[in-house]
Amino acid sequence: MIKKIGLLISLFATIGLVMGIEISEFKIDHMAVPSASEYINISSNADLTKYEGSGTVEDPYIIKDIVIINHTGNGIVISNTNAHILIKNCTIENPNGKYNRRFSKGVYIKNAENIQINDCRLNGSEIFLENVETCQIKRSPAPITVSNESRSLGLSNLKSQDCLIEGCKINNGGLAFFEATNFIIKDCYLENGPIIMEHPINFTFSNVTLLNSSLDIFSPSNVSFTGVNLIEPKINLIFGLDRYPLEIKNSTVNGLNIYYYKNEHGLKIKNLKAGYIWLANCTKAELNQTESLGIFLLRSNNSVIENSKVNEVGHGILLSLSENCIIENVSLPNSRKGITIGYGSDNTTLNQSFIKSETIGVNIYSNRNKITNNLITDSYIGISLFGSNSTIMQNTLINNSIGIDAKASNNIEHNNLSYNLIDVKRDGIGMNNHIGLEDNIS
Repeated sequence: MIKKIGLLISLFATIGLVMGIEISEFKIDHMAVPSASEYINISSNADLTKYEGSGTVEDPYIIKDIVIINHTGNGIVISNTNAHILIKNCTIENPNGKYNRRFSKGVYIKNAENIQINDCRLNGSEIFLENVETCQIKRSPAPITVSNESRSLGLSNLKSQDCLIEGCKINNGGLAFFEATNFIIKDCYLENGPIIMEHPINFTFSNVTLLNSSLDIFSPSNVSFTGVNLIEPKINLIFGLDRYPLEIKNSTVNGLNIYYYKNEHGLKIKNLKAGYIWLANCTKAELNQTESLGIFLLRSNNSVIENSKVNEVGHGILLSLSENCIIENVSLPNSRKGITIGYGSDNTTLNQSFIKSETIGVNIYSNRNKITNNLITDSYIGISLFGSNSTIMQNTLINNSIGIDAKASNNIEHNNLSYNLIDVKRDGIGMNNHIGLEDNIS
């Protein structure tokens, strides 16, 4: 009865509105929404004359002691300048204001040179550099993003390069670099935030600590890490064609040493406990009875990894541009990434190994590989195939969300598929007809 009365009341109200019957007065006297603006907007050198200084390296223009709280819009914006500018001791909190404009920034520098940002306290905002040269950021707690977006559109002759980031302690934020060159990052601490680099060139990291953060590196060129401490990190690496994209010295992960080897032909490593093991251009290397959080091979053809363990939620094993390699009798009982056989890593043999991954057990982006007699369990995808002409045979895939996800023509048969939500996902282009479950044991 109560429900029926409620429905009748709603119906009468609706009819009244449609027919113009006045049920109750609803009136808005005033509603004001402030428009977004730049709290400080400097668009040329001419706008700087009201500030202290003369714009030289010895006597920069100084913007200091500014307090910006809950401003709707960007905080400090500087564009199209080449005078020396020092921004110091400023406080910027929540420049989005209560309307939470998505793209508002605490400090936004665009198409400019010779900027210093020192001892500024930013909360709920970021420092954004776009086409900025010879910039310094010191002792800032704010996330920092560096981009060359407008340069790619032909709007500026400048590019983001020749900058220093020093003494920054960033919590719940990170550093992001897109198409940047010649950066030095030193004496910094990051917690709960990523370092993202897309096509970085000539980057140097020294005395940097990452706690519970991710390190995402895509196509690096001449990037070095010295004295870097990784604590519970998440690593995502995609290498380009640069011959020596990374170097690591005197660094640790979870308190264990990172071992980095380069240009060592016929290297033999046995009974080594490590944080990560990196091989760059180490052809015919042999890793036997090692225990680590991750193994990375770059341009290390004809190498062998055997009788080894990757554990403690590590990155797993990554092969990049490494052909004719063998991975045999390895155990990954709790890996984030499993085993990735990356682009250019053709003719890899993976045999008699145990893999349990948070994401993909075996992720294959290359061709003509042989994956046989492995146990892959409790992963989102047991085996994912983006390459072609590989043989996937006599593996046991148990309790995965997807047992096998094949994207191209491969020979997949006589595998034991049990208790997977989807045994074989068959939506790839160019799939062989014989990939059906009839060729595998379910």
